[in-house]
Formats: sequence, structure tokens, C-alpha cells
Amino acid sequence: MVIVDQWPLVRLGIGRSLPSLSYRILEEADGPVAARAAIRRRHPDLVVLGDHLGEDGSSLVAMAKSQGARVLALVDRPSRSQLAALAVAGADGIMTASLPAEELLGAVERIMGGERALSGDLVPALAGIVIHDPGPPPETGTLTAREREVLACLVRGARNEEIAAALFVSPATIKTHLSSIYAKLEVRSRQEATALALKLGLVHP
Repeated sequence: MVIVDQWPLVRLGIGRSLPSLSYRILEEADGPVAARAAIRRRHPDLVVLGDHLGEDGSSLVAMAKSQGARVLALVDRPSRSQLAALAVAGADGIMTASLPAEELLGAVERIMGGERALSGDLVPALAGIVIHDPGPPPETGTLTAREREVLACLVRGARNEEIAAALFVSPATIKTHLSSIYAKLEVRSRQEATALALKLGLVHP
């Protein structure tokens, strides 16, 4: 992997948080120029981007993806526009920079297994943003209009009772809709449904 951040201690912390992975640190970079050179030279499987890259973060994501790497971006109080840029550029994971070491490890393991990783507290800000995915999307056209309304509420973080009140139905009806949504999207939980909805741009804020 290649780790990119302007602060040596941050790079050291990221590296030490991933001791059980079978990937080794090929190189560290302190900025965009050094990062691009390292990615081209090393052809890493994974690039971890720290939070001090500003507008260069999304361009680095796109460049790393073009070289065949998976990318995890760490963010600290990001704006919606920053999140959108990272997501559209193709980031495989976007996590808050303050996450515990075990969560960072779990996120990297999911990414390297071909999944997406997204901090739960970033979900509301990412609602409606289409995250690039070169693979074939699952069939989602069978969702009814009401199920899409429920899914949109779900992505915004609403509880079943809140969704029921907003749509003027009972909580039991919402549970039925959620069961149908999970089955059609082939997911098992609210978190998985939310992640897939965000990835495919199925809902809008």
C-alpha cells in the first residue's frame, strides 16, 4: 500500500493501525506530487489518503483508480462537496479520520474484499450522490414508488416510527416495506440498504 498525508506521525499511525494485513507499506508520500509519483512507480493494491490533501484528494483518488488501486479516504468534518468529489472520483471507502484502529482495519479488509466502506455519520451528507462503480449494478427497477420513498427516509437516518409518520402509514407497514426492499436489493440490514442506495444513486435528498 501507499500512504499519503502531509504529517509523518499521521502516516505512522495509519501504518501501525493495520498490522495484521498481509499488505506491506511500499511507500509514504507527504503530498500530491510525491503521491502521484509513488503510485505510478509502485503500482500499489491500496492507497490510503489522509485528510490534509484539500482539493487534490479527489484527483488523487481518480489517478490511483486509473492505476488499478483501491482507495480509502480519511476525512475530518468534510463538506458535502468534498464528499461528493471523493465519491464520484471512485473512492472505495470514505471514513472519518477519528475512527478507532480496529474500524480502520475492518474498513480496509472490506475494501480489499471488493466491498465499500462508509462511516455511518457520513451517510446523510452523501444521500443522492452517485458513487462510481465499474461493475454491473443489481436489478433495482422492481422497487415501487412507495418503497423508494421509504428507502429515501432510511438513507436520511429516520427510524421506522419517523418514516411511518412522514408517509402517514403504520410502523408495521414500514416493516413490511423494508422487508420487501431488503429482498429486492439482496441486502440484510438498514446499513447495507443505505450503502447500496448511495452507491447506485437510488435516492435524492
